[in-house]
Amino acid sequence: MKKIILCVSLGALICAQGFSQNWMVGGDVGFGYKSTKVNGRSNSDAVFSFSPLIGYALTNKIDMGVQLLFKNEPTTFGFAGWGRYHLLGGGAFGVNALGAVGFSNVDRSSSDYKTFFIGLMPNFEYRLGNRVSVYSNIGGIRFTHGWSDSDNGNTDFKITIEDGVTLGAMLRL
Repeated sequence: MKKIILCVSLGALICAQGFSQNWMVGGDVGFGYKSTKVNGRSNSDAVFSFSPLIGYALTNKIDMGVQLLFKNEPTTFGFAGWGRYHLLGGGAFGVNALGAVGFSNVDRSSSDYKTFFIGLMPNFEYRLGNRVSVYSNIGGIRFTHGWSDSDNGNTDFKITIEDGVTLGAMLRL
């Protein structure tokens, strides 16, 4: 009986070590500039975003996870599921395809505006070792479906080419 308990404990310990190396935590910050023109008047704002994330490496080429989304202009809170496929690289530098599906709530002066989105963007990664990497997302394409409770059921659909840059870091546990 003691040998069985020892074998099960040792097996669980070995599995836990392999399992823990697949988890990752991190996040990104984004900076952007938004300029709008309404009735001949120009308005511009600096946009800042912060998005903590947690993920899991399914294989050596595929990562998946969840991410919270915070943005200041307009005030936005949301969450997304993401997946990343490692396209190029095997050394320190890598090029990846990053996809996300999510939901966000945008605080507008008249009412809250809700969005469902699907996006695809390039992701550039630089590994600082086995456990730490820094990355950047530049641009991308996004399909958005938005609606507001006060718009009498009106909805909008948009496909946009994203601009802006996010910088992030990830730690593999």
